[in-house]
Amino acid sequence: MSTAPRPVLSLDGVWQLHVPSDAATHEVVVPGAWTAQLPGFGDSHESVRYERSFHADVEPARRLFLCFGAVNHTAHVQVNGMHVGSHEGAWEPFECDITDAVTPGANTVEVTVSYPPRYGTAHEPGFLEHPTGKQSWYGTTAGIWQSVTLEERHAAHVTELTVKSDATSGAIAIGAGVSDASADAAVVRVLRAGVEAAAAELPVQDGRIAGRIVVSEPALWDIDAPQLYTVEVSLRAAGKTVDVVSRETGFRTFAAQDGKFLLNGRELYLRAVLDQDYHPGGTSVVDDFDAWEQMLRETKALGFNMLRVHIKRPDPRYYEIADRLGLLVWTELPSWMTWTPDGAAAGHALLKRLIDRDGHHPSIVIWTIMNESWGIDLASATQRE
Repeated sequence: MSTAPRPVLSLDGVWQLHVPSDAATHEVVVPGAWTAQLPGFGDSHESVRYERSFHADVEPARRLFLCFGAVNHTAHVQVNGMHVGSHEGAWEPFECDITDAVTPGANTVEVTVSYPPRYGTAHEPGFLEHPTGKQSWYGTTAGIWQSVTLEERHAAHVTELTVKSDATSGAIAIGAGVSDASADAAVVRVLRAGVEAAAAELPVQDGRIAGRIVVSEPALWDIDAPQLYTVEVSLRAAGKTVDVVSRETGFRTFAAQDGKFLLNGRELYLRAVLDQDYHPGGTSVVDDFDAWEQMLRETKALGFNMLRVHIKRPDPRYYEIADRLGLLVWTELPSWMTWTPDGAAAGHALLKRLIDRDGHHPSIVIWTIMNESWGIDLASATQRE
């Protein structure tokens, strides 16, 4: 474990993978789509089981969480044979409280991962009805495709955090959930390059933290001067800090007016490049983040000022790089191919969650809700609505 406010142990690396169709056990790397690692399985839709061991010791009054960056598509998680959680959906992080399942010393985690069936049934939609993006063209990217960590927390901790900044007023809206009633307040600090720009104490009420903190004369985030602020939330219980979480954000305005795009009030001609966000090996998983960042640096050096990341939620470090480099991002709701009322409702709910989760990034200035006519019959008034 690290010495951070939330000690973290990475579980990235080699896992055992049990594939029923060949009755074999393989070694695969997490994060990474298993379908891209095993020859002959590039378009597989079967369920598989991941397995690995880890060591853990949990302090009294602490909780241990197994945190997944993203799993494609449905995950059922067991620790030492005990079911600890499930999640459906390829694009969002999730976590399982495994405190009651772990034992001192060696433990085993198993993750059964299912991909939507090739063809839908009366009981289960097919994968074309799910927001799978380009996987209908380029093959499935099934499996644990983002990082896995063990995270130790105080019993009272922040469960989720949203941050929304407003360049006009300098205000940052804070919204957070809290796990335990023993927490009574949170100290919120806004830092720019490590220097405090604003601070406030917000109460915990009904398991929530909500409020605004104002930065006087905020420095604007721009493509030539990507000024970033860190919002740090320190949760307190009985006069002690028990948890610390943070988000980076920036202040900027972006608008369309009279056929022009305006960044911070000035006209900006968009020079955008479409980024499929596929990497060596034919997968959405990045294996060299330094090379990835250098590619985006060179994209900007060529004269582009915007990236359109195509019909997927990328690894969230994509947005972090764009924030730092001063690149605008046109990002998108992952697309589906076949429209259904249930699928449309699920897509709408997913879009809202993604905006809440990623909306603090100043680089993101455009959201697409439908790529071309994918997944919609434009002749249908019901589907257009």
